[in-house]
Amino acid sequence: MGARTEAPATTATTDLPGPTKITVQVISREVQLPINEASLTAYTVPKAPEDGEPYSYEWKLVSFTRKKKKTSTSSSSSSSGPGSKDEGGDGSSLQEGNMKNSHSSKLELSGLEAGVYQFRVTVDSKEPQMHGEALANVTVLPRKSSWHKGMRVTHRVTCFSR
Repeated sequence: MGARTEAPATTATTDLPGPTKITVQVISREVQLPINEASLTAYTVPKAPEDGEPYSYEWKLVSFTRKKKKTSTSSSSSSSGPGSKDEGGDGSSLQEGNMKNSHSSKLELSGLEAGVYQFRVTVDSKEPQMHGEALANVTVLPRKSSWHKGMRVTHRVTCFSR
């Protein structure tokens, strides 16, 4: 019998498609009280295919840090510990009713207080399977005061006698 030779094994590797990355960009906003409304818009690359399923959006409040008011007393009766919204807690002051369109590309916010809100938007597509996310801030500045630090108002009274 002759020598037996084996044919070399052939291997075919197929990369199973995982989620393709969607690049998501959101521009942070800044408003000043008394304006207490803002909106955030998520822009995506690539854009959602016109002939396919549209992207799904989910906006979540990540954190809220309240702008602290300067006080002249050093009272420790405040209950602002870790996890409270004064220290950067969960932003419980922003109720669901104040976030409109949280499942669309444009989030509308109302009833904002002075402070910094951080939001995360997650963008997904089922067919083809794609995923992306981004963070953005909404900074709400306190109302402008007509009094400035170090400003002194003096009144001059002039009396004339006859």
